[in-house]
Amino acid sequence: MEKDPHWYVAFVKSCQERKAAEMLEKNGVECYVPIQKIRKKWSDRWKVIDRLVLPHLIFIRCHDYERIEVIQDIPNITKYMSAGGSYNPVVVPDTQMDVFRMMVDNFSEEVQVQDKPLAPGDWVEIISGPMKGKQCELIKVDKKTKIAVRLQMLGTATVEISADMVRKIEKH
Repeated sequence: MEKDPHWYVAFVKSCQERKAAEMLEKNGVECYVPIQKIRKKWSDRWKVIDRLVLPHLIFIRCHDYERIEVIQDIPNITKYMSAGGSYNPVVVPDTQMDVFRMMVDNFSEEVQVQDKPLAPGDWVEIISGPMKGKQCELIKVDKKTKIAVRLQMLGTATVEISADMVRKIEKH
C-alpha cells in the first residue's frame, strides 16, 4: 500500500463545486476548490466577489485505492481527469498544489490558468510577500511580469508579481 495520499483532479457538475467539497469534507476527505476573492468594479462601486479559478474542477486528496469509492459517494462528481485512459488518473504533486493554493489564497491579482504550455523562462525564488521562499517560473505575458506554476495536465496558473519580489535561481 502507498503511504501518502495524492492530489487528484475531478470533474464536477455545473455549479456544484462547493456542494461537492462540502460532501467530501463531511465524509472526511481532504479537497480543494480554488476560489479567489477579487475586487470587481461595478458601475457605482467596487465589490469583493468569489471567483472560481477552475470551474467544473475540484482537487481531491486521497490514496489511490480510495479514489473510486470517494467519487461514488458524491453524485456531483462525474469522473477523474486522466492521462491516456481512465486507469491513469492525473496526479498533481504536493509541491505544485502548495504553490497553486498560495497563489489563489494570497494574491489579490486574478490567478489565470492557461491550457497551453508556456515558453520556458527563468526560475525564481520569491523573496518577499505571501509566497516568500517558494520557487516558480518567471514569465512575461502581455508585457506583465508573472510567476507561473504548472499543474499536471491542467496547464499553468499565473499571477502578476513585482520583479523586485523575486531573485533568479538555477532550476532544480
